[in-house]
Amino acid sequence: MDLNDLTDSKLLMTTKKIVKEELQLTALIIDHLAEIERRKLYSDLKFRSLFDYCVRELGYSEDQAARRINALKLSRKVPMAKEKIDSGELSLTNANLISSFFNEVASNKSEQEKVVKLASKKSKRECQNILHELKREKGIADSPKRTVIKNESSDTVRLNISISKKTMEKIEKIRGIHGHQNLSLEKIIDLMTDALLEKNEEKLIPRRAGRSKGRSRYISKEVRKKALKNAKGQCEICGSTYALEFDHYKKPFALGGMSTSSNIRVLCKNCNLRSGIKIFGPTKMKRDLHAPARVTEKTSETGRFMGSNGICHIDL
Repeated sequence: MDLNDLTDSKLLMTTKKIVKEELQLTALIIDHLAEIERRKLYSDLKFRSLFDYCVRELGYSEDQAARRINALKLSRKVPMAKEKIDSGELSLTNANLISSFFNEVASNKSEQEKVVKLASKKSKRECQNILHELKREKGIADSPKRTVIKNESSDTVRLNISISKKTMEKIEKIRGIHGHQNLSLEKIIDLMTDALLEKNEEKLIPRRAGRSKGRSRYISKEVRKKALKNAKGQCEICGSTYALEFDHYKKPFALGGMSTSSNIRVLCKNCNLRSGIKIFGPTKMKRDLHAPARVTEKTSETGRFMGSNGICHIDL
């Protein structure tokens, strides 16, 4: 189509039609992303998370991916928001702002629906003003600017973060202790993270099994040590080091699998969940598939959280 040939009225009408189609397509994309997250399909492609998949596979910028994922989360939390997004009344930008607002401000279902209604058909600035006023009414100060992490090169990233004055005072004390070395802020952060990792070294070990129904889910120290060494301390599928777990992969524990070296591997939480979905299906899993960042659903049989292969990972 040559736009130069369109009349003024035709150009305006066509533009309005395309925008409507764009809004419908955006809502459809969010639906697809929600189902991909539910099935953890990105794990099959060796991506660590839905966000990782959106950026590296779908080509979204980090901001674009975050807006869509936050809109997805908001839709689950407040079904009305999904209707507003589908109709185009609630933009992705405003859905993102509201999602962040709910993370900071405790609110019940009716209050959440009220916020969604207030922010519908509003510009970004109008939405920000509404949320600012709601925070003020609850006596909550506006949060500092969000953390921004951007890759600069293959081995460096730029970190933009707002911290409290108290935290900065602690950093200055550390700088003073090492004053003769004239340490850079980067080196100080490196020293702090090394100290924290050393202090929490045991927490880096994947969660092991408990006991249930007479048959032991226990994984011996030797088997765990060997599995960790083989996995090089990371998920054997996507390479993540976040929330590592032991997985009975050749034969799931729920199907009679044993906790031997030949049947144990190391996976991150998402890849372990995807492994279980492929075997048992999403409806039979004992985890809440709608919570990508945390496990929330408790089993009635054991009172423990269940892994993708029936392994109990976290005691309550």
